[in-house]
Amino acid sequence: MNRKPLPLTNYSVLQSRDVDEAREVIGKVLRAPHDVKILGAAGRFDARQNAVPMGPVALAALDYGGGAQVLVTPHRTDNFYLVHIPLAGAIDTFSGREHTTATRWTATIAQPRERFVLDWPADSPMLLVWFDASAMESMLEQMIGQRMKAGLRFELGQDLTTPAMRAWLDQVRLVVREFDQGQQVATHPLAVRHLQDLMTTGFLLSARHSYSERLRNSSATPAGSTVRQAVDFMHVHAAEPVTVTQLAAEAGVGVRALQEGFRRDLDTTPMAYLRRVRLEHARTELEKADPHETTVSAIALRWGFRHLGDFARAYRMAYGERPSETLKIAPTTTSIDA
Repeated sequence: MNRKPLPLTNYSVLQSRDVDEAREVIGKVLRAPHDVKILGAAGRFDARQNAVPMGPVALAALDYGGGAQVLVTPHRTDNFYLVHIPLAGAIDTFSGREHTTATRWTATIAQPRERFVLDWPADSPMLLVWFDASAMESMLEQMIGQRMKAGLRFELGQDLTTPAMRAWLDQVRLVVREFDQGQQVATHPLAVRHLQDLMTTGFLLSARHSYSERLRNSSATPAGSTVRQAVDFMHVHAAEPVTVTQLAAEAGVGVRALQEGFRRDLDTTPMAYLRRVRLEHARTELEKADPHETTVSAIALRWGFRHLGDFARAYRMAYGERPSETLKIAPTTTSIDA
């Protein structure tokens, strides 16, 4: 039987009919040692996994048993949160006394220091989003503007049909498509850092957990001075992988409070303003650069524009000319001035 290709098809790390090999490789990739018991016919076992590590975040696609039903019991750990999003089928999930069935409409979460069991039917591939626990909790502290007083705990089941979770899942799917289409997200540090931040903050703001209410209440409007602090930081660090949580921490407020301040004072968002700052820096460099020693593409990438066509369009909209015209190169010599 032909099986549908898994997402992240260019990042295969496993295809095996050997249970022990599958358990070892999958456990190493997800940093999650676990036990596996085949409940169906052993001869039908056929595991496959694709995975993309991104530092404190990782994406993976996993079809554990192929045609066999398996019982997966991860060992207790304290170093990650793992979100399970079925692409087909329904997977019974147990954590302590809780039970939830993961489907295309309901994600489940394995989290630190809790027993977790998956009753995984045949032909039920999943998309997985792995978060480093320390990085996730540090991000949360930046978003609420203070140290956590108690541990972060997510509800076992997360409704993927809510507007907030649909938006987050769309972000994840967009990142998966970027990798499947061979975009530069895999190699450019600014792009990777942005995607890490996008998925982590999006999940914290969208999922139900022990700090959800606190995040909703952390949007008190900041004084204009905090917005100025964030703007000053942007100008100094525009070429670095700046994130909205980093900006909020520099300004001494939560993420939502910073966003509200930018809406009120500048009628924009922090990241949109950062994009404007980077455009200004790119224009300054284009005006001063020697067209025989650099290219529009090199300057755009240096200032964090990973989609070069988008850079050219934004540049023309902002300055009424093509980047190549500023650099004084014939338009036909650059690939991004379509």
